[in-house]
Amino acid sequence: MKGGTTRDVTFSWEEGRYFDLWMIAHIVGGALIGFLTLYYVPLGRVWAYVLGIVLIAGWELIEAWFNIEETTENRLLDIVAGVAGFILAYELGLRLVPQAQFALMVYSAIMAAALDLLGWLDYRRRAAENSGE
Repeated sequence: MKGGTTRDVTFSWEEGRYFDLWMIAHIVGGALIGFLTLYYVPLGRVWAYVLGIVLIAGWELIEAWFNIEETTENRLLDIVAGVAGFILAYELGLRLVPQAQFALMVYSAIMAAALDLLGWLDYRRRAAENSGE
């Protein structure tokens, strides 16, 4: 938050030091990566985990590259949340038939897109409010 302090926890799209609604988007995004990896990338478990972690951590690097302001704690917890989503999806997916894996992958993609859209719209609303000050 420019010019302000970051609250530890927010139940909105506004950044929290430890928790905000973006964390849910990171969990769902991690799940999407887990289902995509399981369904489309024939890797053993260890290499699938490596790929998942690299992609999730890479996303945080991209956010930093584009100057998305977050506390260090928030960035690290976003990675932890994404990896948790990945693990849950990947391990669940191992126990499912391919049709169920695919259905959950599609559902995760829809949920990830919806959450990202809601967060982006809220960001735009706040930016418009702040520019009117």
